[in-house]
Amino acid sequence: MKSVWCALACLGMHLALAVTTVAQVGTETSISGVITDSSGAVVPGASVAVVQLETGLARTAESDTRGSFEIWALPIGPYEVTVAASGFNAWKAERIVLTVGERRRLFPMLSISKLTQEVTVVGGAAESLQTDNSAVQTVVQMHQIRELPLRTRNPVALVGLVPGMRFITSDSGAERNAYVQGLGARSNATGFQIDGANANSGMDEGAMGVSNVETIAEFSVQTSSFDASSGRSPIQVVMASRSGTNDIHGTVWEFFQDDALNARNAFATEDPPEFERHEVGASLGGPIVRDRLFFFGSGQARPLTDFRVYNQTVPTPSMFQGDFSHLGSPIIDPTTGEPFPGNRIPADRISPASRFFEPHFL
Repeated sequence: MKSVWCALACLGMHLALAVTTVAQVGTETSISGVITDSSGAVVPGASVAVVQLETGLARTAESDTRGSFEIWALPIGPYEVTVAASGFNAWKAERIVLTVGERRRLFPMLSISKLTQEVTVVGGAAESLQTDNSAVQTVVQMHQIRELPLRTRNPVALVGLVPGMRFITSDSGAERNAYVQGLGARSNATGFQIDGANANSGMDEGAMGVSNVETIAEFSVQTSSFDASSGRSPIQVVMASRSGTNDIHGTVWEFFQDDALNARNAFATEDPPEFERHEVGASLGGPIVRDRLFFFGSGQARPLTDFRVYNQTVPTPSMFQGDFSHLGSPIIDPTTGEPFPGNRIPADRISPASRFFEPHFL
């Protein structure tokens, strides 16, 4: 019995590690660079420490004989980077924000130490280049997702911020599936990922299971030159979900729409059809073990009453009698290749199948 429990525990650990590994692919970031002194010579053996400012996650590395260092598999968010070496003043970048899939490259320059001091670079002033990732992409960040108007309440709708891209959905926005089209590609030629997992519907290649706006931290729209980890589609939408931090944060919301606020359809003869939508939800995240373990959860409900006006073209009664004289284009007789006289089809030439469906149109 003991061996069975051990086997189950090992299986659970393997599954947890597998989920963690999958979640890192496509959304993880990295920091790399070359450390030099004021003369331009490389500095080997320098220690590099990065700390995620919201969760306290810490990673370290050491520069090699060429002064190079690399730190991989970092979650998105703001970081503090510190470089130290014997005989040199410490170098620090106080806030470097890494976005989805970003490969940030830094070039710390250390000065010779005469007195104990530290060189601090604030925010984006740190000299950096994006040379390890050739993808042409646009990142839509959390403040845009939360603050910009979203009639459909679907965060993927913000792909419209990317030149040449558009979001396709129904009038009511009730469906959670999303379709993205752009650059001359079809709407089913876009790949979707959430935390590295494929999020495409098996039926029509739309995005499946896109959650509410509070659960998405940010996403990138990649349109060219991305690597194989992004998938097979010519356009990629790579989303990263939110996680808990060392601070407790929560949100409660309601989004309301009603037919009294809608304009009347131009082809409708009556007032707007009944429509009422409430979208209510809440989210909460915070620490379980500070700097080690966090939680984040969100849920929402969407009661919806929806009636729609559909505009369709149907045959007129005269058309069922074979009279198409009011049309500007000729009706061709398939047996002769010539137009029917007066654009009228003789009664004995009308298909019995058409006669059968006639009552269903009138």
